[in-house]
Amino acid sequence: MEIQKNHVEIDLYDIKKLFTLQNTNVGIINVQSLATDESGWADGTFHIFKYKNCAYLGIKDLHIRESFTTNAKLENMISFEFMLRGGSDMQLGGKSIFNNDMPRLYVTSHSKNSHQTRYHLAKEKYIGVGIWVSPKALDRLFKLAMVDFPPSVQEVLTASKNKVVTYPLTGTVRQIIECILVNSFKTSYSNQYLEAKTTELICHTLECMKSPELAYSNDNNLTTAKTTAMKKLLDKLDNNIDAEIRLDSLCAELAMSKGQLVRTFKSSYGMNLSEYLTQKRMERSRILIMEGRLSIMHVALEVGYKNQSSFGRAFKKYFGYSPTNDRAL
Repeated sequence: MEIQKNHVEIDLYDIKKLFTLQNTNVGIINVQSLATDESGWADGTFHIFKYKNCAYLGIKDLHIRESFTTNAKLENMISFEFMLRGGSDMQLGGKSIFNNDMPRLYVTSHSKNSHQTRYHLAKEKYIGVGIWVSPKALDRLFKLAMVDFPPSVQEVLTASKNKVVTYPLTGTVRQIIECILVNSFKTSYSNQYLEAKTTELICHTLECMKSPELAYSNDNNLTTAKTTAMKKLLDKLDNNIDAEIRLDSLCAELAMSKGQLVRTFKSSYGMNLSEYLTQKRMERSRILIMEGRLSIMHVALEVGYKNQSSFGRAFKKYFGYSPTNDRAL
């Protein structure tokens, strides 16, 4: 581990060394780096748990006091990032991921020369869980049948290339994460409890990765018709972020009442329609701005805003700063 001014370099060999130094093969160690006394960069805790002697579980509850960057070197590894609340901008699998404070899951394959970079900004808070496991260990533990997964997910689960896929968190997954965060067992049962909950979390996540719309359906007891409607709705929203979305038209197209549509979407994806669309528009707009090929006005039009001022207000409300700040980077 190398700590410089406002920057930390780390890889999983550092984690293994920490367990060796503390003379333990199981249980929790509390990494107080990045935090309190010497650097003053962050408050909170980052617990690391060794899972099944072949993977690692990180439990994070942090409040960032001073901006800094962490860069983890990962190779032949899969990372699961469950962000329950808050978050930070990241580089995962060669892709820029921008924080939107929505509950979400990032599953990333780290093939060769991969990095997991986090840009922690002052005043950010985040709570979540991370799992790091090799493809070989994941397959050995859970007997994966790759034919059950879409081809794009197979690439992630085999770490054949650097890639990231994003999912909303189902209600069941959120409940498991809450249990891991609380873990009321303070005795020797604590390790067994965390191991059981981690197994449960990975099982539900793998089922979700086979077919996300079915995972949300099972999580919320949706009918087949509603499951199909939600999949169709997501496709429409994702492919038409520049269009004005009319609820009446959506309801007619999906054969659902307004109340049904609003309730089903919220229970399935943990956010309402407008929040989801704003998230997609802001993520897309920031990528376009940082590419530098379009003016701010043209970016606004590309993501469905009629003028630059309304886009600017939405962007600042979402990210906390003006879109011209990203253009300056």
